[in-house]
Amino acid sequence: MLVAAPASSANCGPGFDVLGFAFAKYFYLSTEAKEGFTKITEGSKRFEFKSYKDLGGKSDTLFYKSEIDPEGKGLGSSSAANTAGAYLALMEQELAPEEAKNLTYRHGFIQERHGDNVGPCVYGGLVIANETHVEKVSLKNIEALYVWVSDGASKTAENRTQLNLEVDLKDAVHNINSAARFVLACERGELHKLKEACKDKLHQDKRLENSPVSKKMYDLAYESGAAAVWLSGSGPSIASIFPNDVIGPEGFVKIPIDFDGVKIIDEN
Repeated sequence: MLVAAPASSANCGPGFDVLGFAFAKYFYLSTEAKEGFTKITEGSKRFEFKSYKDLGGKSDTLFYKSEIDPEGKGLGSSSAANTAGAYLALMEQELAPEEAKNLTYRHGFIQERHGDNVGPCVYGGLVIANETHVEKVSLKNIEALYVWVSDGASKTAENRTQLNLEVDLKDAVHNINSAARFVLACERGELHKLKEACKDKLHQDKRLENSPVSKKMYDLAYESGAAAVWLSGSGPSIASIFPNDVIGPEGFVKIPIDFDGVKIIDEN
């Protein structure tokens, strides 16, 4: 059996720990040897193997391949690995796909506490996620993200130590308002409203201050006609939405939205 779990871009500006997109780069995990895949065996400490065994996976040997840039780029690589392992184990037990997805999400949230990565990875598209619920947002006029992948890396846990544990009430209200307007603009296809709705006052400015190259690419995307730009997860990569008739700048790669989430692509 072979499963594929997509990459994800979390936060989307104001949706800190709540909003996330899935896009079409994948982490593949198989119970059978395949060309170009790496073998992992019992005792491995890799995320996908641990999740697979935690949820009753039967095989002592797995094989993986990843199109997602390495951990620390802000593209949900660890969520994709965790999701692939959990979903593979559950589908081996012949659960209905939706039940397997719900259990995969629950397991992934417990493991990572990042519903804004795990949610899109499991269900696809744009999601609103918390500990117990995931809502999938219908998208109009948004078919792809333009993503700039940094050469550097960051660790989410370390980045969070730089953020304030308490925030001004006005800033919290601002982000609630912006996140709500961001979702509505995506749902209605009102891309001209996204730039204003994408403004954040809780985390992004502080993180961009610590990564001048990321800030430069963030600004470049807007200068090149982006409708929305945000630091992907805790960074240092940048994700953006461009109108369908505008091409993103050099250094940004256009990647289709994944609308399905984790999936079986070969049952043998």
